[in-house]
Amino acid sequence: MIYYFSATGNTRWAAEKLSKLINEPLYPIKDGVPPADVALKDDVIGICTPVHGWQLPKLVVEFIKSLPDAPAKRPYVFVLLTCGDDCGLTMQYYNRVAQPKGLQYDAAFSLKMPESYVGLPFMNTDTKENERKKIEQAAERIPVIAKAILERKKMYDVFEGGAAWTKSKVFGWFFHKYLVKDKLFKVNTEACISCGKCERVCPVDDIVLDGDRHPQWQHNDKCLTCLACYHNCPTHAIIFNNETKKKGQYVFPSKEFPIG
Repeated sequence: MIYYFSATGNTRWAAEKLSKLINEPLYPIKDGVPPADVALKDDVIGICTPVHGWQLPKLVVEFIKSLPDAPAKRPYVFVLLTCGDDCGLTMQYYNRVAQPKGLQYDAAFSLKMPESYVGLPFMNTDTKENERKKIEQAAERIPVIAKAILERKKMYDVFEGGAAWTKSKVFGWFFHKYLVKDKLFKVNTEACISCGKCERVCPVDDIVLDGDRHPQWQHNDKCLTCLACYHNCPTHAIIFNNETKKKGQYVFPSKEFPIG
């Protein structure tokens, strides 16, 4: 079984391609709760997740904590991280929550994908040329990862990047403490066309349309700051932290890169 979380489509595409290559079913991570009938009886458990602030998204953390303990005959566990550039010490955070469940990783991989976090002054989406290059390189790398999984290799193939400790422990701490909150979102009501797409794409159901059919965030501590609402808005009406007015938007171009 492969469990995955995806906001703008990068991880979903990678998980779907991997699923076909290793012949394992997919299950989307929603609400941080595993399926009711999960028993971890599978020979293989995979977790596919984006990196948020050089750590795990809190939804994925909640999901792992909710999984039942691994049986005596522990499954082969792999983790696939998707990131815009580097992963820092994300796998340390994974093992911190997974080890008590007996689900520490046997193999860990990273996959560089187009950038989607635009909430800080120095961050923006990639150029279209770089987007294509990253996806093409990822498409070449996924079969290599699949081969390693099928051979049950124990390995650590994650690109941590420079200053990994600082990024995860300092910047990551700041990100999750101060930037993962829906109070930093607002909407340009003049640009909003009330299509409701933001409400539909929010992975944690944190957005509802008000009486004027404009998005309202629920301030219920569920927001992941995944920016799915921002990137999917057809009129660029959603603003995050006053940083995104002139930033790019990105969702995985599934028509250009179909699963195959």
